[in-house]
Amino acid sequence: MKNEIIHFENYLIEQEETDSSIEQHLLNLSYFEDWCNTQQIRDKEFLQLGGIKEYVKFMQNIPVKIGTQNIRLNSLSKYYDFLKLEGIIAKNPIRTFRIRKQKKTVVKNPLDEKELLTLFNDYVSYQDSKPKRLNFPHRDSINLRMRLIASLVIFQGLHSGELMKLTVEDINLSNSTVYVPSSGRANSRVIALHQSQILPFYKYLSSLPTDQEKLFTTNVQNGIYYILQELQGLNSNIQNMRHIRASVLMNWIRIHGMRKAQYMIGHRYATSTKSYEIQDIKDLSELMETTHLFG
Repeated sequence: MKNEIIHFENYLIEQEETDSSIEQHLLNLSYFEDWCNTQQIRDKEFLQLGGIKEYVKFMQNIPVKIGTQNIRLNSLSKYYDFLKLEGIIAKNPIRTFRIRKQKKTVVKNPLDEKELLTLFNDYVSYQDSKPKRLNFPHRDSINLRMRLIASLVIFQGLHSGELMKLTVEDINLSNSTVYVPSSGRANSRVIALHQSQILPFYKYLSSLPTDQEKLFTTNVQNGIYYILQELQGLNSNIQNMRHIRASVLMNWIRIHGMRKAQYMIGHRYATSTKSYEIQDIKDLSELMETTHLFG
C-alpha cells in the first residue's frame, strides 16, 4: 500500500501537479481510504460507481459541502486514472461523474397564472371601489393609466425602464400585441396582450392627444411605487415588482418552454432565463449525473 501511494505521488509529479495540489490529492485519498476501512472495503481499487455513490452519501451526511465533495472526487478520479495507466483496472469508474449543485431558488413563493390574474382583477376592483371626488376630476384617467401600467407588469413582466420607453405605436390592438423596445440588457420583442388589457388600452389610447408619442408621459417609477403598495395590500406575499416579474417568467417557462420564455422576457443570454427554472428538492441519485468534469 505504501509503495502504491509513492507510485501515485510520482504519477502526479509527472502530471506536473504543484506540490500543494499533490499534498491535497494525497490527503483526499486518505479520507477515502479511512471510509473504505470503516466499511471493510479491502479492494478500493476495484470499487465501482455504486460504491463511490455510497462514499458521497457518507460525505453528505457529515456534511461536506458540494464543492469540497467534488474536489475529493477529483482526487479520486486522478487516482483511478493512475490505476488504469498501471493496468490495474480497465477504466476509471468516476471519470465522468460529478455532484450537481442544487439550483438556488431565484424567487420564493412565485405566483402562478391564476394568482396573477386574481391579483389584477382585485386591483381593478380596488380602483373601482375608490370614492369619487368632485375636486379630483381626473381620477378616472389616472386610474386607467395606473391600471395599464400594473397590467403590463402582471401580464408581460415589464420593468420601469421598459415601460418608460413604450410609445403609442408600440400598442397594436389589431393584433393584440405590445412591442417592447430593446434596452441596455434586454432584446426587443413582441408579446401578446391579455384579453383583460384590450378594452382598457382602447379607452386609454382614444383619450390621448393625437400628437402624443410616448405611451406614458408621467413619472412611471413613481406610479409603480404606488401600485406596488396597493398590490401588496391586496396580496401580502408580494415582495416587490421583481417578484411579480419573476413569477411571470417562471410561468412562461413552464407553459412555453425555455427558448420562447427567453424571447418573451427579452433576456440576451439563455443562462439568465435558465436560472429561473423551478427546482424541486431532488434525492442523491438525481443530483448525480454523468457529465465530464475532471478533464
